[in-house]
Amino acid sequence: MRKSLTIATAVLLIAFVVWWAMPPRDSVPPGPGIPDNSIDQPGATRTPDIAKTEEDEDPEQLPMEEGQHHGVYPGDRAYVFQLSDLEGNTVKLSDYRDEVVLLCFWQTTCSWCLEELPLLDRLYTAYKDGDVTVLAINVAEERDSVRETIADNGYTFPVLFDDEADIAKKYMISYLPTNFIINRRGEISAVHIGLMEYEGMEDYIEAAFRE
Repeated sequence: MRKSLTIATAVLLIAFVVWWAMPPRDSVPPGPGIPDNSIDQPGATRTPDIAKTEEDEDPEQLPMEEGQHHGVYPGDRAYVFQLSDLEGNTVKLSDYRDEVVLLCFWQTTCSWCLEELPLLDRLYTAYKDGDVTVLAINVAEERDSVRETIADNGYTFPVLFDDEADIAKKYMISYLPTNFIINRRGEISAVHIGLMEYEGMEDYIEAAFRE
């Protein structure tokens, strides 16, 4: 009898430990932590103006103010770049001088990116005649698969190819999607890491216009 009681107690104890260790049903599964979507900066510390190239000195950009430098933080001058679009045309960030730009780094294998793309297309359609553009920078994926994703969904916003992830490295991208809102002076107005809702996009755009 005592032996049966001991076994029953042990079974109950094991069951309690297993139950206590189980995560709640609606908890996030194990994996990389999701960063705060509204953080102001994507890195732990400010990085100096590294890997400066001739592109960073694009003469079509407005001259920088005293003490200003290229970087990835709000208030920094956005790194300029030139990349190929879906049709093989060269697109430069400075082509959109005097416009507010929403820059989105994404991949086709990123579920949150795929959720955000239709919202980007909606924003692009709504604002394309109002000094706002969307540039969706695909990071190091096969071009054909990217073209297929865009064509299958009928998206109309500009898509650029960062084949070697060189621009993603400059912008310190470590999580997708990552969105930069760049104001009409070529400065970073805001950084949003993770899926961005449509209302949030509009709020960022309006704030950039006020700067």
